[in-house]
Amino acid sequence: MSGLPATGKSSLARLLAVEYGAAWLRIDTIEQAMRVLCGFDPQGEGYRMAYRLAAENLAAGLNVVADSCNPWDVTRREWREVAARNGARAIDIKVVCSCRDEHRRRVETRASEVAGLKLPGWAEVEAREYHPWTDEHITIDTAGRSPAGSFAELNEKIKMRDRDIMICVAGEKDAAEILDLQKRAFVTEAQAHGNWDIEPLRQTLDGILADFATHTFLKAVDGNGAIVGSVKYRAVNGDGNEGGQGRGSVEGSDSNSGLNSDEGSNSSSGSDSGSDSGSRVWVGKLIVDIACRGRGLGRRLLAEVEAQNPEAERFQLFTAASSDHNIRLYESVGYRLVREFRDAAQDGFAMVEMIKR
Repeated sequence: MSGLPATGKSSLARLLAVEYGAAWLRIDTIEQAMRVLCGFDPQGEGYRMAYRLAAENLAAGLNVVADSCNPWDVTRREWREVAARNGARAIDIKVVCSCRDEHRRRVETRASEVAGLKLPGWAEVEAREYHPWTDEHITIDTAGRSPAGSFAELNEKIKMRDRDIMICVAGEKDAAEILDLQKRAFVTEAQAHGNWDIEPLRQTLDGILADFATHTFLKAVDGNGAIVGSVKYRAVNGDGNEGGQGRGSVEGSDSNSGLNSDEGSNSSSGSDSGSDSGSRVWVGKLIVDIACRGRGLGRRLLAEVEAQNPEAERFQLFTAASSDHNIRLYESVGYRLVREFRDAAQDGFAMVEMIKR
């Protein structure tokens, strides 16, 4: 979020953070805290602190709304670099108030939302150095509009970027791109567990090609042809033989995320265990580009697995016991947790098995 003071960017940033469950990093708050707590007037330190906070939140799998004037090419580039280093996509949003009289009135009548922060006057706002935009960005003009009206336009423009996402069956030619997405997506899992020696990060191209021989892969493809999500599954009949393959493609939009593991080697008996009879589908490695998370794509991929296997009696998957966000995602679409175990085949992690009937 970028723009001159009193254009309305913080109001939109707050609404955006709520809508997408994002961390809201407000430079005014960070810099004022430095003045109060550290006793100096920050120059670039506030931005550098915000970059670190953004990186930590992105690494934890969260979206981030960065709210700052962001007036120079260098800060805009640095925000994009933070996103790129953490496998995220940056969306630049420029907020303006095209009516000079309205903008001036806002500057002169608004009250500070940050305790103790001295707001700039109109002469300071007009004199502020603000570089023209040269990179792709979304522009929102708040002149004559309520925050709710401006946010509705912003939200629509953000969603339009993902509306042309298609979900279809992937082929071996997609293996390298899916593997690259997998490694970027599982970075957050590795960081969360403090273990970088996990199978999704170790897997080779030959390994994923071998998976294509035994599993059906689905891919989510954006309007530029990039793969932004994937899931694999293996249908097994009641007698233990392989079931049918995937049937086709479906149009999708939005996106969400969840990361889960392959079929575990651990098994147990009982009415809810993997050894139960009846046709079932093993679901593995649901991955979504970090920049596309929080918008329902993970759910759409799971729904398409079910659509491709209408005769299945149940769907089963494993995920890390400590991956609360994964478990919540699966529970939200009807999976329930049936057991917890430690599986040597999954690097000794505490795992949970989840089933949907």
